[in-house]
Amino acid sequence: MAACVGRILNSAVPFRLGRDSLRMLSQDRILDNQEAIVLGLSALRTKSVADVILLDAHLLIDSQNELIEIPVDVIRRFALDAVVFVYDAPEKIVERRHSDHYRDRAKRSREDIAQEQFRAGSLAERYARDLGVLFTTATPSQKKYLGSLLREWLRL
Repeated sequence: MAACVGRILNSAVPFRLGRDSLRMLSQDRILDNQEAIVLGLSALRTKSVADVILLDAHLLIDSQNELIEIPVDVIRRFALDAVVFVYDAPEKIVERRHSDHYRDRAKRSREDIAQEQFRAGSLAERYARDLGVLFTTATPSQKKYLGSLLREWLRL
């Protein structure tokens, strides 16, 4: 089963915001929203019969004004078994963002994307180590196989 943080958050709060609007909130609001995500993920686990839940989330959020790190203490409350950092060539990310006319995202240079991706990957690796869980990386083309790969790695 796959779960997206934006959908979890929108089902847990009385107002609905698009995923781009969620990212543009103040740092305090973004961090406050993490509690709703923790509760929503817990409720999803209670209802789900899936042995693996893939949570699509960001540890580093580009609010267009600043990069906001989600604290490891919040991520700890997600009770993860693994952290998978999905990465791509910065030029491919820039190309996708420029050709996507449906999303309101910050226009960043290739260098900005490379630095942000490096920081996010380092954060993911450090959080996995701090949490004592499996860490691995994947490319966008591998995302569809993550459920079966995680089952095998975690021996579920």
